[in-house]
Amino acid sequence: AVRLSNEIEQIDPAAFIISHKIKDTKGGMIKKRISMR
Repeated sequence: AVRLSNEIEQIDPAAFIISHKIKDTKGGMIKKRISMR
């Protein structure tokens, strides 16, 4: 997984940043749902 992400980062840093932001937003939504319960 790390090797793949490193290759993507070299090919397209913008795509890597976008995918990372999407993961952060999904993680944040899950954390909010857990804290609301």
